[in-house]
Amino acid sequence: ESKPLRLAKPLTFLKQVQRGFLKKISFSLRITSWVGVEVGYNFFTSHAEMDIVRAESPSGNTAIATSELDFLHNSSSLLNTRLHVGVVLEPGDYIMRVADDHYSAQVGGSSTACFPFNFEVRIVPQRAAPTVVSVQPHPSVPITRGVDLVVTLRFSEPPAGTVEDVVRCIYLGGVQAATGGSLNTMEGRFASNKKSTIVQATAGEGHLVWVIGWSAQVVAKMTTAKLRIVGLKSNVTQKLFRFKPPIYSIVEAPSGRPWSGAAVTESPSPQPASSTDEVEPEQPEESTAKSGSSADASSDAGAVKAEKGSESSGASKGVGEIGGVRASSGAAATD
Repeated sequence: ESKPLRLAKPLTFLKQVQRGFLKKISFSLRITSWVGVEVGYNFFTSHAEMDIVRAESPSGNTAIATSELDFLHNSSSLLNTRLHVGVVLEPGDYIMRVADDHYSAQVGGSSTACFPFNFEVRIVPQRAAPTVVSVQPHPSVPITRGVDLVVTLRFSEPPAGTVEDVVRCIYLGGVQAATGGSLNTMEGRFASNKKSTIVQATAGEGHLVWVIGWSAQVVAKMTTAKLRIVGLKSNVTQKLFRFKPPIYSIVEAPSGRPWSGAAVTESPSPQPASSTDEVEPEQPEESTAKSGSSADASSDAGAVKAEKGSESSGASKGVGEIGGVRASSGAAATD
């Protein structure tokens, strides 16, 4: 009741029929606990879903926790997306539901096909040592240079001290954070102090969830950045928080226009005019300007993912690990 539980299943290819699968996993809690679950899969081949319901009525119950989608590793990795859920649950019986389905005729002429998945669950009881239970974004996904970095931290217990005290214990790539106003009002102060950035901090859920944002000017100076928490204690037990620091990679933005999700078509290359072609008369300036103004290009939106997926270690694990965080090889982080 005082030790965290961690169970991780490595990359596995699941044989599925066209309609996919629905898997129900029962678990019971004897003490109030934080429950974190992660399902990794391939965004291009699967449409995975996950939630948690009470065991009394698993078919008709409204989900008490629904997963969120996040990027993982590299877009070319077998596991490039994850579903994750993190929630505090009271003692009782619960069912975790994981499902997948596929678009029409995806398996082709075969009756079955194999799809990559992995699975990880962490349960941190209320009586466990103070721990940072989750960090977002996932450190396997690189941070694009030129944009602000926003990190969400979830603690098992509220940190001690004022907002200023808490944020000063958090470092990114050796840069200490300090509280301030909005990012706009702080913009002019970043360049003058390269070793201390003023950030905006937001606390929620009884000060268990903290959102910290670093300026793009500070992040632009880095190639890799370790997120560290130094000397931060729990407000309940006055013990130091256990935390395994993730390392982020800072990369240049890819060249070209981001993919919008629509079909990509290539315009044919212009053919040189032959000597027999007639020369078209020049258009008047008025009509030329008019036709040119109607040919505005539209911008698209996209997303960047990175790293390569692999395996996770199985079995239960001690405190101090980040829920769902893996090292660059794709394996689960170990002490």
